[in-house]
Amino acid sequence: MHPFDGDLDDYRRYVLSEGRVKPKAAAPAPNRTNARRGSAEKRAELAPLRKRIGDADTRIKKINTDLARLDAALSDPGLFAHDPAKAGELAKARSDAAQALARAEEEWLAASGEYEAANA
Repeated sequence: MHPFDGDLDDYRRYVLSEGRVKPKAAAPAPNRTNARRGSAEKRAELAPLRKRIGDADTRIKKINTDLARLDAALSDPGLFAHDPAKAGELAKARSDAAQALARAEEEWLAASGEYEAANA
């Protein structure tokens, strides 16, 4: 008797061929050092994507803060009556901020999608 290196399909082929076919060698067990090295390399490859996601997230938070400030200023009921020029400037700034928010959110979604795809 001796140990059989292979799976059930290999054994079946071996038995059916009456022992003429040698079983394939078992795959070597993964080395923990190599596994950790592989994980570190994967993290290093993904670092630029994580940075893009973090940068986009920071921009989104800042823009949301700016939008809240602009909305509070525009909610003043007397603003348009007392200073229509300032009201126009604030409205334009809010529009620009809303567009910047959309771009930042698109960047965040794109980078997150790439990150998820790379991890799959």
